Amino acid sequence: MQEFILSKENEPQTTPVVNSLSEIEQILKNSINKEEKVIFDKHSMFFSRMPYLNSEYWIQRRENKLYGWAFFDNIWIPSYPHLHNIKETTKLTIEDSILELKANGTNICIGRFKSGTTGADFNVIRTRMSPFSEEFPIPTFWNETIDNLKNKQISERLSHLRTEMLTKYPNWFVYAGDGEYVGLKVKEVVHHILDVEKIITYNTEYSFYFELCGKINPIIIDSEVTFGLYEFDYKMYLFDIYDRVNNKFFSRKEKEEIALDLNLEIIPIQFSFNSISNLMNAIEFIKASAEKLQIDGFVLKNGCEMVKVKPKTVLDSAYRLNSMLKGFIYLPDLLNYISKVVTVEALKHPEEYDNIVEQIVEEAKSDYSEEIVKNNYNEIQKRIAHYMAILTAEQIMQEKTFTSIGEMFTFMNIEIPKRFVPLNKYMNFELEKTTEDKELRDKLKRKRTDMFSKVAKYCMKKINKNGV
Repeated sequence: MQEFILSKENEPQTTPVVNSLSEIEQILKNSINKEEKVIFDKHSMFFSRMPYLNSEYWIQRRENKLYGWAFFDNIWIPSYPHLHNIKETTKLTIEDSILELKANGTNICIGRFKSGTTGADFNVIRTRMSPFSEEFPIPTFWNETIDNLKNKQISERLSHLRTEMLTKYPNWFVYAGDGEYVGLKVKEVVHHILDVEKIITYNTEYSFYFELCGKINPIIIDSEVTFGLYEFDYKMYLFDIYDRVNNKFFSRKEKEEIALDLNLEIIPIQFSFNSISNLMNAIEFIKASAEKLQIDGFVLKNGCEMVKVKPKTVLDSAYRLNSMLKGFIYLPDLLNYISKVVTVEALKHPEEYDNIVEQIVEEAKSDYSEEIVKNNYNEIQKRIAHYMAILTAEQIMQEKTFTSIGEMFTFMNIEIPKRFVPLNKYMNFELEKTTEDKELRDKLKRKRTDMFSKVAKYCMKKINKNGV
């Protein structure tokens, strides 16, 4: 059986249907492309090729049970499965269940793996979308997020919080473009909080899943920023352990025993049920409890299924619904997709522009229709182009001294398009100068002036701080 889809050239091509991970491995090993799509266990898989040191890995980006799984050095490095929100139509197969608190933070996995080629051991501290995380973005601390919040009291609150955390923990953060990009150095933070070696050597076939949350890693999940912000600076909650040999997650009792042995703080249980009907009858009460506690929600577990139960306020944000009705992607959602793909190192490599845009498009398709994502393609291009252009400008200012502001802006206008060749996919200065199509010329000019106004604002800020 084969599923037929249309390529970008509108020519029919086939998506392979596979029955095992080993079949996927062969496709990836033999591939000469940057992307591969397969159908596995009735799920659509989207793998993208990513560079790592002198090698590379493949990562699966579709939100399903293999979400974030990476193939590297002839082995699989698991991530945490995507969890769906509970609905009236959700089918559960086991009567007993518990609901654990859903902490509002970043999913961090710790484990030890053995090379598939040399047999050598190597440690992994990963986020869901990167098996070799050095840092991950904190969009809540980005200038764009803070500046674009409608409630200026919230903007001021987040600005103060950013200053507090960067002052307290300056070595934990990547702070680029004077706040245009802020990231958290995941390995430094994890090693500070946990005894990583003790956890890994407890059993080298286990993957330990934690939620890293606190003031150092605030995440916007509702329009008023009232849900999920914490009073403490940092904490890591153990919430699951995966047995890679037997391909299963441990029960709550087993997790508690291991957490006790390792002196780890485990995520608390909030509710327990002995029947599916009692659970389903209590869903509205459970959602109301999450709203009252102002938390991200709960995760239902029964030893077989895992499902999210989120408060209605979070799911039905007025701003989000308004954006969707108008055909836009809600800004915090878009920043969330960007945060899963982008790192400061990626932004410093303009040649990866097209690849990053496509990866963000794939992330957006998990929540928005193909039509809405397609309509927002230029918006995704614009945001990544702006970040990359500013970091390119930062590099230029480090390399070259200018005698005047006019000289600097003239040089930037010429040099940035040279260094950022894929920028032509978003704005084309040569076409703008030569086209006789007034509508196209005006559109290209708007894109160019919009982007360079962001670059100019950044450059002027640097000049005011440091001088030309």
